[in-house]
Amino acid sequence: MSLLPLLLLALAGSPPSPQSSGPAARSEQGSGPGLEQPFQDLTPEQALEAIRDTRKVAVVAFHTAWDGESRRMREHTWADDSVRTWLSENAVAVTVDGDADKDTALLWKVTTYPVVVLVRPDGRVIERFKGYHGPGDFLTLAKAAIAGKLGGGVSELVGDRALDPLAHLERAGALYVNTRIEECLEEYLWCLDQADGQDEGFLDRNLDFILKKVMTLGRTTARALPELMERRDGLTVRAFAGLLGTRLTEQLVRYNFWLRHEYRTLAVFDELAERGANQDVCRRVLFPHVLAQLVGHGRYEDTLAYAGDPLVWITPLMGQQRQLLGRAAAPTAAGKPAPDSPAGTDTEATGQTGAGAKPGAGLSTSDAALLRELRQDMVLRTGFFYEALLGSGRGADADRLVKHVADFHPTGRLFSLLIQHALRLEMPQAARRLEHLAGTLLTEKGMQLVRRTARKIPGEQPPTPHDDTPSDTPSDDMPSDTPLDSAPSDKTPSEGETGIQEREI
Repeated sequence: MSLLPLLLLALAGSPPSPQSSGPAARSEQGSGPGLEQPFQDLTPEQALEAIRDTRKVAVVAFHTAWDGESRRMREHTWADDSVRTWLSENAVAVTVDGDADKDTALLWKVTTYPVVVLVRPDGRVIERFKGYHGPGDFLTLAKAAIAGKLGGGVSELVGDRALDPLAHLERAGALYVNTRIEECLEEYLWCLDQADGQDEGFLDRNLDFILKKVMTLGRTTARALPELMERRDGLTVRAFAGLLGTRLTEQLVRYNFWLRHEYRTLAVFDELAERGANQDVCRRVLFPHVLAQLVGHGRYEDTLAYAGDPLVWITPLMGQQRQLLGRAAAPTAAGKPAPDSPAGTDTEATGQTGAGAKPGAGLSTSDAALLRELRQDMVLRTGFFYEALLGSGRGADADRLVKHVADFHPTGRLFSLLIQHALRLEMPQAARRLEHLAGTLLTEKGMQLVRRTARKIPGEQPPTPHDDTPSDTPSDDMPSDTPLDSAPSDKTPSEGETGIQEREI
């Protein structure tokens, strides 16, 4: 047993000290939105004391006020009715603000946010979930992690449960706890091979979780990785035969992602080009996933030859955003307050205007999360296509692309990424044009990130107003300090060969 759980149990057995982060101390710091029911105004140590001699678990959710993924968990996952019901019935749930309570975060070895820790009544940690997880993912992961860990038993699956993919997933977790690794692997493989016959949406929701678990088993059993590669190769053969539709092609991408074989996805894309037009459905699904690799390898002509007009791959993202924003505007137009509207939404503060108003205003939590993903995807694709156009000598087309996207959603993050793409091509004049255009579209606050990036442009630096005040409104597209070669990804196991990560699906 590790020393951390023993320390936590020792803390649980003594009253909080005056310097502890108990309820009184936390109320002085501000409880924040995470403490509404079913979350309780307790410290983690008090939560452990509350579940002692029960069959409940402690759910300790670490977050910060500034982190975008923490906000998504708070607005989306913790606000979901099914999640709240499950927490009420099965857990004592508490939140910890990692900024306000650094000592507790340090004690629990939390250095990134958000992190959700599940703890048994005896103080042993069941599982840690890092990063954002939506309501469905959280419930699936939590149930699978807990299965068999409270009682330690592993039940056989009989009757209808023998055909229930979730039951197999839960049993795999119980087998893992009991170190029955080969049997655990068989349960995960059953899910990969048989789940579609019982619940077609099961793998859509859980494929990444299962692949990650099998990759983890690969540290213990030599069978695990070859089993995944065998299934990946089977999908590849079917792709070459023209037998993969959209859904299975997406699965092929995920297999290569977790096997760290993203280069194979690009190889499949290239091979399909030699096999005729009947492969185009598969190639069209693969193209957004290989776009970063194509551009990273300098294959600009190949990128544009397949893409045709880059706006074909960007305009639909704009259309989906307009639909979401239309939903947000509808209640207000009818004279009713927009739901979930954050107080004080201010386009001047965010450096965004028009259709680029702050995501989440007037939207449901799920729609707000989707809007952020669409905007992030749009920014990344625009950057890759911009570099491909510039690198192919099509500067005028590159400028038109920028104008089209900037007219729709001008942000400091957009222009910062575009400048970085121009600098990759050693085209400082193009980078300066972007900086100038940004100055005509963005507010002073929106220009702060652009100016920081523009300092890397070689040559004489134009005079800019001195502003040492850090922006308190990070971009809604990506974290403001994210460089070009590390676009955010919740589940990325390793960075790709090109140094530019794709956005996670």
